[in-house]
Amino acid sequence: MTTNFYLHNRNSNNETLIFLHFRYPTTNLFIFSTKQKISPSHWNFKKKRAKELNSNPSYSSINKLLNKIENEIKSIYLDLISSDLTPSNEVLRQSLNQRLNFDYSHVKTPQTKSFLQYFDQYISEAESHSRLKANGHAIRKGTIDQYKVMRKHLKILSTRIDFKLPTISSKNPDDFKEIDKYYKQFYKVFTDYHYSELDCYDYTVGSRVKMLRAFFNYLKHEKRLDIGDFHKSFYAPKEEIPVIVLSPKQLSYLIYDEEFNSSLPSSLTLFRDLFIFGCTVALRISDLKELTEDNVKHEDKSVYLINKSKKTNTLTKVKLPPYAVEILDRNIAKMKESKRKTTIFGKIPTSEINEKFKALAQFCKFDEPVIKTRYKRGQEIVIYKNEETKEHFKLYDLISSHTMRRTAITTSLILGMPEYAVKELSGHAPNSKDFHKYVKISQKYLDEQMDVVTEKLKKV
Repeated sequence: MTTNFYLHNRNSNNETLIFLHFRYPTTNLFIFSTKQKISPSHWNFKKKRAKELNSNPSYSSINKLLNKIENEIKSIYLDLISSDLTPSNEVLRQSLNQRLNFDYSHVKTPQTKSFLQYFDQYISEAESHSRLKANGHAIRKGTIDQYKVMRKHLKILSTRIDFKLPTISSKNPDDFKEIDKYYKQFYKVFTDYHYSELDCYDYTVGSRVKMLRAFFNYLKHEKRLDIGDFHKSFYAPKEEIPVIVLSPKQLSYLIYDEEFNSSLPSSLTLFRDLFIFGCTVALRISDLKELTEDNVKHEDKSVYLINKSKKTNTLTKVKLPPYAVEILDRNIAKMKESKRKTTIFGKIPTSEINEKFKALAQFCKFDEPVIKTRYKRGQEIVIYKNEETKEHFKLYDLISSHTMRRTAITTSLILGMPEYAVKELSGHAPNSKDFHKYVKISQKYLDEQMDVVTEKLKKV
């Protein structure tokens, strides 16, 4: 434990309050107003006491009080420890006030809001659209939902580390070192909690750390809090999650194989249509579920699907092949027949869609084994379907709504569509950082086909 006294504003031209800083395990900081004021010119910054000047003998009494406060807080802390009680800032404050017999209720501390109160404001400003993205667009509901999940975990962590927003009120090297030490401990507690207790992988931890850094930037640049740049050292782990896609041959089988289509159970026909359509137009599931007749346009004997992405606000226009037009016509007719007059494929929960897609893939016998890997703290981990028997997953186990868009993009690349055209189809920005993973997958497929050709050449 350490005790120090600091001025509220060391650069003030007038008298400023003296505050006690009491640090106790683990990195908890208790800040307490002494109710005493002094001019910075009369403060010894090295000794952290008032200069005892002949011109102002009252400063001697200030130092006596500071010594008394220092002795009392140490005594209170040791009494709590010896009694097997857990020290907290609230308990320390109540006890110190009682021993000193002072009323500090009217004294305002430099920080008026807590860490979590600022985070609540961060969320509410996003919900009310008073805080926008850099491009001026409103923050998506999905992002706000992620903020709320983050807030829940921050609340849990606040019981383990004293969340605070230490400000750099001076250029004292000791102050700087203490704040730096606090943020390093903060980062360690935050990441350890996600890895050890939540069993998160690098992708999730990296996303949460980026969210944390964005929050600290908000505090610094929008709330003008002098919190420094310590948060910039928070490392956000990176993880490229393997993309699960169907091969062109498997997609062709779903579309054109008559025996398969005639034997398919009626409970899966809607989901076959949705899956094939999604593998063609490269829309996200959130957009596919909202398609109506208004998205379908007939121009010069061709049929187009026009959609503005809910996530990126990007407009796409896709010419539909005959099989996709048949799927639309069939499901629009069913929609009108049922008089639901809502969306083409109906309002189906994504969880049910994923379940049916897996059943569809299993019916198709897409059962080749897939070695599933993830990364935790940069280390590759193999994840088994059955940990005891070390059984790997089958392809159908890993099929989900994400597979549609990914298959559409990779199929287009594999079959020769130029990258710029695929980006236009999928709504990716020209400089998209996310697009490169699809190129890798298509290159792997092309490499395999080149090996096949090379082997055949040997036998010519």
